[in-house]
Amino acid sequence: MAAGNICLKSRNKENDFPYLQSISAPDTSAPEVSVPEVPKKGISALTIVDVGTSWFTWTIPCFPVMSVDFVRVKASINDTHVDCLIKKDANIHLGELCCTSYCTISIEKKEYTVLWEFTQPEVGRAQVLHNSINIESDDESNIDVQHSLPFKVLGTCKSVERQSILEEANSYLNEYNRPVFVQLEREPDNAHDSNAIAVFVMTDNDFYKVGYIASELTQYVHPCLDDPSFEVSVKNIRFSTTWMMVGYYITIELSKKGLWHKNVVKASKNVK
Repeated sequence: MAAGNICLKSRNKENDFPYLQSISAPDTSAPEVSVPEVPKKGISALTIVDVGTSWFTWTIPCFPVMSVDFVRVKASINDTHVDCLIKKDANIHLGELCCTSYCTISIEKKEYTVLWEFTQPEVGRAQVLHNSINIESDDESNIDVQHSLPFKVLGTCKSVERQSILEEANSYLNEYNRPVFVQLEREPDNAHDSNAIAVFVMTDNDFYKVGYIASELTQYVHPCLDDPSFEVSVKNIRFSTTWMMVGYYITIELSKKGLWHKNVVKASKNVK
């Protein structure tokens, strides 16, 4: 289209200018971002084999004003290892579950399956890490699985020193999201029980004793202490306000190759 000035008297166009060029409107569309897929429904048989003790915050890429606190979980589906995430406040324990809503997301180029909604049977038989394993069996040594169970640590309230150590460890774990390491040591010179197994928790740069494994369970733990596949971790540290039981308590998780003895499984049912 031609453009120029109009003479007011003759009404004729004067001083033609070059033709106007068509100018494309700027692209105002939003940049492409990685959007988490819509939650799917249905993982009927999934086994939780490990639950992390720390959490992290994930910001949703397509909606950066929202974030979710996740805990890392290791699971198995048809003997295939799967890296999963659950919400920080989700109530979950080791064993089988039925996931009713999930999706996959990518964090730092690693794929995770987010378990949004799920149901689990009561703790007990849920601790068994394979459909075909019978926990009533006495022959647990030949089963090639890593079996994890919670253990109470006894004697945590026996001294002010132990309580101070657990208070500090609790702040690391639950306030600062720092890992707390734990180790077990035999005490053959223990005056009360030569089979005693002491529990040590790391604060600062050293390990400090906070209690003991229950004496009726040490016979099952002793053979594991020299096994390189044996794993010890903190399950939780909590402060109790129950009458006559006020103080800090710790529950640890012991993971061994092969099934734990049925007496250990029975004892674990009462562990919080």
